[in-house]
Amino acid sequence: MISKLKFVPSTFPFWQLYSAVTASLVILSVGFAVGWTSPASNQLSLNDSQFSWVISSYLIGSIMINVINPLYIYRISRKKALLLGTVPMTVGWLVLSIEDSFGGLCIGRVLTGVSTGILITSSIFYLAELADKRYRGAISAFLCAMLALGEILVHSCSLFATMNDLSTIALIPVGLFILGSFKIIESPYFDTQNGHEEKALVSLRKLRPYYNEEEIDQELVDIRNYVDGADCSYKKFPTLFSTRVNRRSILIVVLMKFANKFSGSLVVSNCTERILNLAEVPLDPALAVIITDCFYLVSVMLASSLLDRVGRRPLYIVSGILTSLVLVILATFFVLFDAGYDVTSFTWLPILCVGCYYMAVFLGILTLPYIVVAELFPTEVKFVAASLADICGGAFDLIMVMTMSQLLRSMSLGVIFYIFAVCTLVSSTAVFFILPETKGKSLTEVQEMLHRIHGQSYEASFTIDKK
Repeated sequence: MISKLKFVPSTFPFWQLYSAVTASLVILSVGFAVGWTSPASNQLSLNDSQFSWVISSYLIGSIMINVINPLYIYRISRKKALLLGTVPMTVGWLVLSIEDSFGGLCIGRVLTGVSTGILITSSIFYLAELADKRYRGAISAFLCAMLALGEILVHSCSLFATMNDLSTIALIPVGLFILGSFKIIESPYFDTQNGHEEKALVSLRKLRPYYNEEEIDQELVDIRNYVDGADCSYKKFPTLFSTRVNRRSILIVVLMKFANKFSGSLVVSNCTERILNLAEVPLDPALAVIITDCFYLVSVMLASSLLDRVGRRPLYIVSGILTSLVLVILATFFVLFDAGYDVTSFTWLPILCVGCYYMAVFLGILTLPYIVVAELFPTEVKFVAASLADICGGAFDLIMVMTMSQLLRSMSLGVIFYIFAVCTLVSSTAVFFILPETKGKSLTEVQEMLHRIHGQSYEASFTIDKK
């Protein structure tokens, strides 16, 4: 972890941390958008069908922009892409701050969904390209930490604020990011790809003050190897499926998205208050939601400290097993509750299970897809791959949202949680066996490893002229 570095003014990676934290600030607003649905389910006067459409509007906005993202996002700098994402976010929250009608809510949610699609994709690659390879897991996890913190804040504020007020509060991290963005360091990968190696070299010296000149030069060589001659346009979409390496990588991220969504994360996060109400938990459900939120903030912080120590694969399978176990316990509680058994002595169990669920799922199932998608693909297809992964994730979410009401009418909540447990265990086990370990490797080294696995060579033989 970065915390291992002793604070010495000449070697402390201030600009690396400042840029990562500032870029992650805007993700707080995305966390607000994700967590918004839980208090909305109680405060808004909508029927089940309308509420499903409000949730779906956010997902539709995210899917739409992810279809478009690869057309432009590689052409503009990572910093400009993040700033671009603040525009629909700002407009969306402004609409939600003044509108309570069903149509206004849908428009506001579509806009925040569009912004989420831009911001998540941009920040994933910005953080991965900004970070030292030894700390890439920890720095990339900033995104998940801010998502978790955003959800905690929106749930906490909902105790005293109206939905319109929450939308206004959500604009604060957007403003803070815009103010801080003028000083963040541009991705050296973007500068190198666009022929600005001198700018990239200056950026690397700021980002890696603990490196000597030889190490700086070697990292610039790695960056050149990774980006040289890459065409990131949609014309490269067929390449995503034409090589064994890319097919394996896309299978991994799609399976991870499946595990992510069919672990029940959307259902639990959107309906936590309803779940606790149904279980007759003797605690204000809104307060119980905040308590459980704190569990997964702790989990994200734990994951960030372990990713670069134990690696991606062990953390992912442990997360999958623990998530499945918690879902089985929660499912069993609801099966007994529905069967009429006296569970009054165990009404604390749903709170504990939901909290432990968040800890388990954020330890790897929900955290690692954001990190791995930025590591597994070569430059020319990584934006297309990320958009395809997000589209798959959005489609899985839509399936969950549009079928959940029907599922709840046709089967008990306990049975649904049993299904989630099986899906999580099977998919996370499959991912574990095909996911390569990327801990401590540069993006170029990851590509070399992936090609070696398939008995192919990864051509990378560039040098830097010494001045």
